[in-house]
Amino acid sequence: MLSIGIDISKEKVDVAVYDGRKFLLSKIYKNTTTGANAMIKEFANITDEVKYVMEATGTYYLTYAYTLYEKGCKVYVVNPLIIKRFGEMHLERVTTDKTSAKLIAMYGYIGNTRLFKPSSKIATKLKVLLKTIDSMTENISINNNYIEANIPYGEMCSDIISGYKRVNRVLSKEIEKFEKQVQEIIDTNYKDLNKRLRSIPGIGKRIAPALIGYFENFDNFENTSKISSYVGITPILKDSGKSVRKRKGISKMGPSYLRKILYMGALSAGVHNKQCKAMKIRMQEKGKFGKVIKVAIAHKLLKQAFAIGKYNRMYDPDYCNKKKEVLCLT
Repeated sequence: MLSIGIDISKEKVDVAVYDGRKFLLSKIYKNTTTGANAMIKEFANITDEVKYVMEATGTYYLTYAYTLYEKGCKVYVVNPLIIKRFGEMHLERVTTDKTSAKLIAMYGYIGNTRLFKPSSKIATKLKVLLKTIDSMTENISINNNYIEANIPYGEMCSDIISGYKRVNRVLSKEIEKFEKQVQEIIDTNYKDLNKRLRSIPGIGKRIAPALIGYFENFDNFENTSKISSYVGITPILKDSGKSVRKRKGISKMGPSYLRKILYMGALSAGVHNKQCKAMKIRMQEKGKFGKVIKVAIAHKLLKQAFAIGKYNRMYDPDYCNKKKEVLCLT
């Protein structure tokens, strides 16, 4: 087997080939479809199994990932934090594009990787629309802060305030237009799934479309632990000897946008979602408060969404109790 590590930047791609013992080749290509096809052609006649491994670097990796996938190649996209920690484990202190490609190739050969399977084009469009709306909304909030900061200057800065207000009006119109597109996509393609997800208290009109955009019917994930790891909401335990044993927090190795909106949903779920509310009370009785509870509820919401989406169910607040009763009867 050969593992081809691909380190991707905006304009160029560094490639390293590893066979489990030594590196066979290092090469540079352009970060374009033409460059990706040239790389594929380079290794087209290899009879051994070939794994193409790359980091999820913003959107720069997408050209190579999609091109390789469409050509039938085995593509693996890894979170950059995993590669970073893999490098630390191997005492890599000097990082260049060339050494990064080699590190990715090594990880691809010996690490636990998952085949890349892109979302459908419509789900991808939905995801990008939602992130754009979120970004524009944040910009309006920032501009409002600037407006507030300039008010004390009075007439002297009235033109600046007017400028920010004009920008906000334009952004608001764009947000309204994009929100209509989101609703059209949901109504046309995911109406039933959206209805089922929104039956979960705490998952509203922002969270349900976001989960659909990232996961659709959750077909790419086998269980809740894998989807939790993907989102980066799983706890990390620091355990060393007898003196050090503590939770370090969550991994944060997935899409920050998803974690952000799940945290928002956790506030409502802690009040209105029967299972989340019960968990919140249990944690409070154990002395847990604030962010710890918020993360736990967000994690619970994600698990509920997985079950509802993957197994074609509607939310049932008493599902767990009914399941226990069935087990007792049998």
